[in-house]
Amino acid sequence: MGDDPYLGMPSGVPNNLQKGDRLLAAVFVTIPARRANPAHVTAGARTFFVTSSAWSKQRLLKSDRAAGLFLRVLYDYRGQNKFRLHDFVVMPDHFHVLLTVESRMTIERAVQFIKGGFSFRLEKSSG
Repeated sequence: MGDDPYLGMPSGVPNNLQKGDRLLAAVFVTIPARRANPAHVTAGARTFFVTSSAWSKQRLLKSDRAAGLFLRVLYDYRGQNKFRLHDFVVMPDHFHVLLTVESRMTIERAVQFIKGGFSFRLEKSSG
């Protein structure tokens, strides 16, 4: 390996990085270009594993009432064919879902349905 800190770096990392820019290189290669426009999607159904949490890791899903409401949101959007729900885990401060979206739907929009639908219903039930 020698003294070259960039030996074996993945392609796509700029050649002009300075010696201390290893973190920058890691960030550069882990952020893929997104093609969220459904017109650019070439595959039919795509399956994603999503992990998401509330702002500042608030424990919004801690109570049975809130967790139940979150489950109703998941099942309602699944019933509306917004996505196919394969599996999920609900924790007090975050959730994981394994879902499939069709070419007419982006993963960003599917997550927006889940998080936005839960937020809307939680506020509506609290007020």
